[in-house]
Amino acid sequence: VRAGRIVLIFPEGTRQRSGQLAEFKPLLGKLALETETAILPLHIEGAYAALPKGSAIPKSRDITVRIGPPLQPADLQRLTAGMKPAAAARQVAQLARNAVERLGEGDVLDLARMETEDAHQAACAPQLSEAEQTEAAFRSLSKKFSRERVEKSMSWYFSMGEVRWTVIIDDDGCRVLEGRPPGGAADCVVKAAPDIIKKLIQDAYVPGPTEFVSGVIKTNDIPGLIEFSRVFDLNDFQS
Repeated sequence: VRAGRIVLIFPEGTRQRSGQLAEFKPLLGKLALETETAILPLHIEGAYAALPKGSAIPKSRDITVRIGPPLQPADLQRLTAGMKPAAAARQVAQLARNAVERLGEGDVLDLARMETEDAHQAACAPQLSEAEQTEAAFRSLSKKFSRERVEKSMSWYFSMGEVRWTVIIDDDGCRVLEGRPPGGAADCVVKAAPDIIKKLIQDAYVPGPTEFVSGVIKTNDIPGLIEFSRVFDLNDFQS
C-alpha cells in the first residue's frame, strides 16, 4: 500500500462452507482509514460453485465479477468521524461488505450521498439468525414450485439437528411445514447442516459423491433428492 500498489484482499478471511457472504474482518477498515486508501468493492459470482471449500480442482469456469464505485477515503473518514479506531475500522469493514452485497443484488452503495446516521444504521443492521435464514429458504420453495413439473406425489423430510422441515407435493400443490412430516414418515429423508440445506435450496450447491461418502449430507433416497431439485427447478444434481 505504501508503495502505491493495488492490494487484493478477501476480507472474509477464508472460503465459507455455505457459500454465503460472511462478516468482513475489521483489518480492511483499519488499512483503509490509516493509509487513506480507497476500497474498490468486487462481487465474484460463481466462485462457490467453481471452487467450494475443501475442493482443490475448479469445477466450473462460469464466473461473473461486478465492480462497484470506490469507497473514497474522504467519505470513509466523514462517516466514521468521532469514533474510536476499533469501532471505525469495524464500520468501514461492514460498509465494504454492504457494498459487495449490493453488487450481488445488481445495485451499488453510494457513500457520497450517505449521511453518518445512515451509515451507522447500515453497518449495524441486524442479521437474520441461522434459524430465520433456514426458514426463509424453505418458505421460498412455494414461489419456485410449478405444478406442471409434478409427476407424482412426494414428500421430503429435512433434519438439521434441532431444526426440521417437511416439504410435500401432491395434486393440491406444495406444502412447506416446520417439523416432522404428518404421520411420521417421508419418502425422502435428508440430513445435513442448515447451511448445506440453505445452499441446496438457494444457490448453486451441488453435492457430489464425496459429500455423500463423507456424511456431509445423508439421504435414504438420492433419486428422491434429485427429484426435489427438478420439481423446484433448482440446479440439477450431477451423477
